Amino acid sequence: MTKRAPPAEWRDLQEAVAQVLADDGYTVHVEQRLTTARSSVTFDVFARKPVGGHDFSIAVECKQWRKNVPQAVVHAFRSQVDDLGADAGYIVSAAGFQSGAYEAAENTSIRLLIWEQFLTKFAPDGPPLAPGLKGSAQVVCGSINFVGGDGEVLPWASSVVTGGTVKRDQAGALAIFIKTESPMPGMQKANAQIGWEGFELTSTSDAISTDPNLPTVLRGQTEFTTPAGMQGPHPLTGAIMTFPVPIDCRLMIQAEGYLKGDTFTGTWSMAAHSSLLPRQAVPLRGSFWVRLLCAV
Repeated sequence: MTKRAPPAEWRDLQEAVAQVLADDGYTVHVEQRLTTARSSVTFDVFARKPVGGHDFSIAVECKQWRKNVPQAVVHAFRSQVDDLGADAGYIVSAAGFQSGAYEAAENTSIRLLIWEQFLTKFAPDGPPLAPGLKGSAQVVCGSINFVGGDGEVLPWASSVVTGGTVKRDQAGALAIFIKTESPMPGMQKANAQIGWEGFELTSTSDAISTDPNLPTVLRGQTEFTTPAGMQGPHPLTGAIMTFPVPIDCRLMIQAEGYLKGDTFTGTWSMAAHSSLLPRQAVPLRGSFWVRLLCAV
């Protein structure tokens, strides 16, 4: 997985550049010798990607130097890129570039980037969340189903997933928002009264697991107050009742799942605390699935 921090060694920088391009859909070659119009050349990284019916190619030189890259390096690299006929060339520098280097790259196919600029261009959302995804994803659809002791689905507690997002928070950990609706009109009306839209969960992991034996764990907490006179389900029986006084509620949620194809699926558990039953947390257990789509 690609790290956001600048690589410390030249080889690490080369490998990180190759990984970023591979994650962006390029076919990547590291230190492959290529035949040019006049001779042959070996670039640190060479990559191809179909773009609009064209096989777009780029060459990359990685400079893990303590000093800024000079103009002469840009001139030499530009000649190699032109001889090969590549669409673009990138020099990725750990330290930066001399002013003459920028002048040499003007009006050419050569781009001069430090590591963070390279990431901004090719991986703006960070490393992929999982194979087949980018650094963020849209939640397209899904469901959350809770079951009772008899194994039957509890429709009053279950939800239809209508949208959402998966991304990383500022600390780099997974953060997922799942927008939901109740399949029961009465419950959906109650949700609208309290402003309920869905679940927000976070994880200490920075990626979605693809191993069912090592699921990604997400947790969240939601608090709300049901107003006096509102109708809603009794937390133990699910029977619709009219609350005589405002009821404070807190939901403690844990989801454990893995990615299978484009579907994130697993178990969903929730402990419901309320002022209606102040000494008793009502446990709910079930399963979930959400279909993910790469964010555009």
